[in-house]
Amino acid sequence: MKTWKMAAAALFFAVLLVAGCNGGSSSGVNITGTVSVGGNALAGVTLTFSHNNATVTTDAAGNFSYTVTSGTSTTVTPTLAGYSFAPGSQAFVNLTTAQVQNFIATLIPTTVTISGMITDGTNALAGVTVTFSHNGATATTDGAGNYTYTVDSGTTTTVTATMTGYTFAPASLTLTNVTANQADQDFTGTATTPPTILSGTVSNNYNDLSVDNRGVAGATVILVKDEDVEGVESISPVEDLVNAANTYPSVTTDADGMYEFKSTDFSATYPENGNYFVYVEPPAASDAFWPGGSASRERVSLDGTTPVEQDVMLTDKNGSDATYIGSSTCLFCHPKNGLKQTLHFVGIRKIGANGTVTNGRMNMDDTSVYDLAANNTEAIDKFTDPATKYTFANNTSESFWLGKDATGLYFQLTSNTNPKFYVKYSYGGETGIWKMRFMTTVYDASGTAASGTYAPEHGASGTDDYAYYVMSPIQYQEDEGSVNGGKFVTYHDDRWDFAGTGNNGFTADPELKSFDLGCAACHGATQIKTQADGRMVAVYPANNFDPDAYVIDGVKAEINIGCEKCHGPGSNHLIAGGQGHAITVPDQLPAGRLTMICGNCHIRGENHTNIGGEAALIADGTGNYDIFKPGMSPSDFFGTPDMTSAGIVPFGTAEIDALTTGAYLEPINYETLGSKSWIDIAYESDNPFVNIFTNPDGSPVTRTQVTDSFNHSKGHHQQFMDVVRTKMYKNDREIVTCIGCHNAHGSSYEHQAESNVDDNSVCLACHNGTEMRQPASGDVDNPDPKEGKHTANFQYITQAMVADLAENGISDPAIGKEVMRHIGTWANGQMGASEYDPTGANKMGRCTNCHMPKTAKSADLTLALLTNQGLNQYTEGDIHSHTFDVMSTEAINAMETDKGPAGTTPSGMSDSCAYCHPFAGLN
Repeated sequence: MKTWKMAAAALFFAVLLVAGCNGGSSSGVNITGTVSVGGNALAGVTLTFSHNNATVTTDAAGNFSYTVTSGTSTTVTPTLAGYSFAPGSQAFVNLTTAQVQNFIATLIPTTVTISGMITDGTNALAGVTVTFSHNGATATTDGAGNYTYTVDSGTTTTVTATMTGYTFAPASLTLTNVTANQADQDFTGTATTPPTILSGTVSNNYNDLSVDNRGVAGATVILVKDEDVEGVESISPVEDLVNAANTYPSVTTDADGMYEFKSTDFSATYPENGNYFVYVEPPAASDAFWPGGSASRERVSLDGTTPVEQDVMLTDKNGSDATYIGSSTCLFCHPKNGLKQTLHFVGIRKIGANGTVTNGRMNMDDTSVYDLAANNTEAIDKFTDPATKYTFANNTSESFWLGKDATGLYFQLTSNTNPKFYVKYSYGGETGIWKMRFMTTVYDASGTAASGTYAPEHGASGTDDYAYYVMSPIQYQEDEGSVNGGKFVTYHDDRWDFAGTGNNGFTADPELKSFDLGCAACHGATQIKTQADGRMVAVYPANNFDPDAYVIDGVKAEINIGCEKCHGPGSNHLIAGGQGHAITVPDQLPAGRLTMICGNCHIRGENHTNIGGEAALIADGTGNYDIFKPGMSPSDFFGTPDMTSAGIVPFGTAEIDALTTGAYLEPINYETLGSKSWIDIAYESDNPFVNIFTNPDGSPVTRTQVTDSFNHSKGHHQQFMDVVRTKMYKNDREIVTCIGCHNAHGSSYEHQAESNVDDNSVCLACHNGTEMRQPASGDVDNPDPKEGKHTANFQYITQAMVADLAENGISDPAIGKEVMRHIGTWANGQMGASEYDPTGANKMGRCTNCHMPKTAKSADLTLALLTNQGLNQYTEGDIHSHTFDVMSTEAINAMETDKGPAGTTPSGMSDSCAYCHPFAGLN
């Protein structure tokens, strides 16, 4: 009986257990419902029950059903990828009755927008940068201050607003798991003081800013981008870019002449972290200053955060009413002893006279002073008593006699019975490296003086006779390094009758071929004046500039290239008491105006006057002719704007045709005038050759022998036309003008160089790793080229090394290694392995040997090279090319093949290689 009862009880419990597990018991509670989206059933939705994590899925009709034990508490949560639900979940507590719970699904978008407005509390702020942290992307507010940006649904990001000169509240906004559009994400900006990027003072007091408070108020300071300067065709690139109305950053100086560039003064095109040339336009209402300023030729580098100070000096103008006062007056306050030794100052000297300002003879190398007449060397010693006969080295069919008597030194043509022409002045020479010419006087052909009558001092007249200075047909050419080894060559001998007949033997028009009209415009004159008698004479500053005895209207005058040739007429400067007032200071001019001071003489071309010739003259309408004054721009000088289709660079046909008759000078056409240049412009040496030098991996290094080759001058006075076309003159770092290498006030070095040319001090002053640093690896012994953008920046030569070389003559070993590495890279490895010895017998490594070949002729061409073996000679001039471009064998051979060995062809002309390798210029 007991056993049966126990078995029955166990069976009953098992039935209950099964019934409970299947939810089919009358004690179970059903939870049912429907999931829809947009009023339609949504199948496949998973519903999860929290009490046991059980799940069911909606059927095709969107229905679901699940039974739980009575008294169960659970939460039902629907999920389906890409959808959100309302409600998101539903909780049930202690269920005892059936429950119906429906859910509404909404499709979740794949992207959402974040948007807002940014103001300063009142006004919209345009141009605010809004940054999103999840990907670093940015948006910018429009003119209404609005911004919007689209992100993926579910993105978490932090939104930050930034703009120079403002802070923002809130500092940032963080948005988490964004699945819906987020509007009204607003910011409020508060203006702050923008950082100063560049500042300084614009002044026009040369010596002391504190004197007279010489700050220039109302001037416009303009920043010109360095890359633009490098890329523009112009003689005055910075000034011309400004005049071309570019939208460069600019500010105006305050009442004290101070200027300040804030970060807000820059733009995306011209940012605050860049390199600029600082150019100053004087106040619009003022005519007291020249434009440009002392900072207009060398760039300043801005990093956008560190403030940079750059003061600018503007030079005064001389004043339209200024007159010339002469160098003697200038030197009373400015005793520049070095100036008195320059060839500008002592180029023309009275024979045998030593004065208080200049000396009769000077040696430019050691500055020793000699008496020109007493010294028994060089050309002056050739004038003897009795006279000595000579022939020309370049024209042996013509002869002349040189003598001296109680009146002075004289020459006679062909016979010592022909008229004596007394030498009034010598020009040049007496330096061991230059030529000497001799100035005499002849009567105007319209005079009544009998043929053979000696002409007295300049301008003296009998009835209507007039004596002009002319240059003799005799020129003494000194041999470099020789004291007494020169030779006589002809100088415009076609103007003379060597038989001694005619007007004192001078067959040309004495007026038109006089020193006054042909030379004086460059050699110190201030005007060509037509006198009452109709004759034209040169006008000079009137003062006693010893040893000159040139007399105009009874007043001694200065006839050399003195102070006012470069600084302009000084009368107002004198009245103002100096201190930089009312005088042109060349170093404070922009590049084009500065180089024109040198270029108005060191140029070839034709003026637009009935006088003709190469002097820079312009008629003033009254019969007089004005001469270039310092401060003039290239546009003034050439009579046409630069940087236009009628521009003046590079002196091509179209440019010349566009010049006006009001111009001072019409430059020669370098592209067509073979008589003026070695026309190699068509031979740019673009054929590379295999160098002996190899890369570290053993592969050969191929180099183009020379790049950007162009015409090299044939004649003297063309240095300006060479320089302004070079990359050295116009680049993105510095505009290197004439005064960068030469000191017009005098120097103890040859050619008035700033420092020694022979030991490369002049070149290395800029071409060193401190000044022109480029990224590089390795050390100085690593042969891998390191020039970077600038092909000769010499990475491992420092400014300190260059200073030690220039000041003490000590050459650090790194200098030799770097220079010879450069030669090995761009010439050949064999040369690069040679010993560096720029001042030695072979001059190995001297920069000017390659980059400044003597292509131009002032007095004579040298023909050399094994003529006894029947080989072609090479030709070397006596004036260095100033293109700084290597004259390659490739260009020489191409010209000779193309044009034949005559005319404008070099015909064996010396290239840069032939200096050391005499066979290099030969086919």
